[in-house]
Amino acid sequence: MTRRGEAGRGPGAEDLFAAALARHQAGLVVEAEKLYRQVLQRDSAHLGARCNIAQALHHLGKLDAAARAYLWVIARGTNAPELHNGLGMVLQELGRQDEAIAAYRRGLAYNPGNADLFHSLGIALRAGDCVDDAIGAYRRALSVAPAHALAHFNLGNAYRELGDLGRSIGCYRQCLSLRPDFGAAHHHLAMALLAEGDLAAGWEEFEWRRDDVRRQKRNFAGREWQWERQEGARLLLHAEEGLGTTLQFVRYAPMAAALGLEVTLEVQAPLVRLVSGLPGVHRTIAAGDDSPPYDFQCPLLSLPRIFKTDLQTIPASIPYLSPDPVLAAAWRDRLADCRGLKVGIVWRGNPHHLRDRKRSLDLAWFLDVLDGPGLDVISVQKDFARAEFPAGRDPARLIDLGRSLSDFADTAALVINLDLVISVDTAVCHLAGALGIPVWTLIDFAPDWRWLMERSDSPWYPTMRLFRQARLGEWRDVAGQIKDALSGFSPRR
Repeated sequence: MTRRGEAGRGPGAEDLFAAALARHQAGLVVEAEKLYRQVLQRDSAHLGARCNIAQALHHLGKLDAAARAYLWVIARGTNAPELHNGLGMVLQELGRQDEAIAAYRRGLAYNPGNADLFHSLGIALRAGDCVDDAIGAYRRALSVAPAHALAHFNLGNAYRELGDLGRSIGCYRQCLSLRPDFGAAHHHLAMALLAEGDLAAGWEEFEWRRDDVRRQKRNFAGREWQWERQEGARLLLHAEEGLGTTLQFVRYAPMAAALGLEVTLEVQAPLVRLVSGLPGVHRTIAAGDDSPPYDFQCPLLSLPRIFKTDLQTIPASIPYLSPDPVLAAAWRDRLADCRGLKVGIVWRGNPHHLRDRKRSLDLAWFLDVLDGPGLDVISVQKDFARAEFPAGRDPARLIDLGRSLSDFADTAALVINLDLVISVDTAVCHLAGALGIPVWTLIDFAPDWRWLMERSDSPWYPTMRLFRQARLGEWRDVAGQIKDALSGFSPRR
């Protein structure tokens, strides 16, 4: 934050600037911005106000205005590293990735020993899938500032993206030696440990997910359950993260109920009908509904630690979910004309997921893979838009049933009637696994922790087969593997 401007200010500009600076330093950014504007009304060339209003606009999310303000100052020969760094971060937030990288490189030309600029350059390069170059930038940052905790953290993230869990874990531990209370580093260390198969250590570190500022949080009043076995005590279990995670971890709700607890299960609204029949669960409610009185509460993702789950004790008795038999019969009738192998497909997940561009594919990829005789290809993609159908393809090659699905009770009733589900890493693959249906899940090179590393099976879902990328971003080999596997596939049902 710039403290002084240059000579030649208009009357009153200096006093206003001092007042604006005091408010800015106190965190009163809205008030500070207004005062900086008043300074500029009196002296449009006031350099201190120009620098600081750029930072204030960035803080307030006024990104286009912030970019213009940064550029104005830099164009006049002010090359302080925080200005180039600020400009680069604004450009990244605007989605102007190449311009952001250029901004960091220009800043480094003037400030070649600045660790923060190297660190920011690494973040931008990694976001542009230049992971090796990002690692180089993080290393340069650490060569300048070995105690740069964030550079250790993001270097760990880059190694994890390359599947190098050993180095990744080392980086996270180094970060935590410098910042022991850094929740995001604990959380990412947990995911690396879990991916490596060290579940005991991973679950302990995973409790830090609550202190990761990048996660959305919900606060529940009352004492958190830690294995108390009080007959008839009321326990509220509540979902975290996405639909797939909830489907994976609701398997623990009957285990809690078996301890003599009266379990209320709170899940996302699209799952309520499906999971309401879990054995021993007293009631199921939708997230956001009023909770009944309870004595204890616990997030679903803390249950594996409480039950001391390791690779040998994962509760994988399937099916642990089942569809409504009336709905299932109705879908069986709708599929009566299908004479071939009924293959359900899901080619993309939630577009707002942080890793969606790495896991999702397009419909054309699936149609190429499944372009053979004897297959009835059925879309289980709930939000399928006809514009996604590739030009020149026969629409009859795809039976579009996804748009008839209102929630996961419907999806389960459809999936139970299929011979096979092929899905990217999204909720439907968890659903098929929980129902005990053969499911082939497409896994990117450095996948989510729950799929472990290198395995072609999942200890969470006995009927699941994993098809993994052999190289970062490359799905061609996966396509060939699926074609080969289909030639020898015969349904067990």
